[in-house]
Amino acid sequence: GLNLLWHRYGYNYGQDIQWGDINSPVQINCTFQRNKPLIPQAFPKIISCIGIDLNPINLTNPDEVLWLRALIWPEHKERVNLLDSAIELARKNTPTIITGDAVEKLPEILSSVPEYVTLCIFHTFTLNQFSSESSEKLFSILTQHSFKQDLFIVSIEMKGKAKPLVEITFFEKGIKTSHIIAHCSPYGDWIEWLFYHTNQDL
Repeated sequence: GLNLLWHRYGYNYGQDIQWGDINSPVQINCTFQRNKPLIPQAFPKIISCIGIDLNPINLTNPDEVLWLRALIWPEHKERVNLLDSAIELARKNTPTIITGDAVEKLPEILSSVPEYVTLCIFHTFTLNQFSSESSEKLFSILTQHSFKQDLFIVSIEMKGKAKPLVEITFFEKGIKTSHIIAHCSPYGDWIEWLFYHTNQDL
């Protein structure tokens, strides 16, 4: 559930560009390759964040935390330190995580979201673990919900490409519109911006 606390992290893009919580113990360093995107001045107001996981990690269990740390190569010391800081922050600000299959749990969660808020679904390196049937069912659920409430998806997936793709998808009354907005590092340490908005869009 560490990604659920993204709004409690700080982001350093170099060139004196900072975003998020500059006092957070979790500071993510990311460089722009080639193009520099427009950074919104205001941080979005987050109503709530809910995660779904088949087998969520218990951050109070030392063995499970050790397993999580073992997923990082030992020479990547900066990533290990970043993970440790994120774990400590999550222990103090426990994210809401529902155990189960996302396709099965998502309809109930979607129906609980007030219609007046902006609904955003976020996933990273997830769809490659879905069967084609599950993927079709997932997008069917989102399409049906969009007749009741507009929704966005922000995703980072490989999709058979050499570099991860950052994509924004918008569902409105059954119509899906997608934009590949960037390539990025799988570890978040660089991003290559591809898609531009105007200041009014921000």
